[in-house]
Amino acid sequence: MRIPKGYNAVFVYGTLKNQQKADDYSIKGRLFDIGHFPGIVLEEHKEIPGQIALVSDKRLASLDRYEGVPNLYTREKTLAQPLNGAGGAVDVWVYQWAGNTDDYKEIDKW
Repeated sequence: MRIPKGYNAVFVYGTLKNQQKADDYSIKGRLFDIGHFPGIVLEEHKEIPGQIALVSDKRLASLDRYEGVPNLYTREKTLAQPLNGAGGAVDVWVYQWAGNTDDYKEIDKW
């Protein structure tokens, strides 16, 4: 995937996903049902499906505010792998849950 200058690849896995589009990438981590939205914790655990959104630098700053960085989520870099095996891995930003997950149920997908 070619990322145009001034844009960022963001892995989306919950409420930010395009519901008309199939998941086409995955990252390694654990996914939790936080209530009205999901939360990922990055670790070598299992594949979590999602999509890659290309957003401008300005939009990325807006997403940080929307996601409650750094109180609710932190924005982290990780690798997304294509689900169909075609193409290579993509460096992406992902919003990782910043809170404790002890009281939340782990789920396979949102």
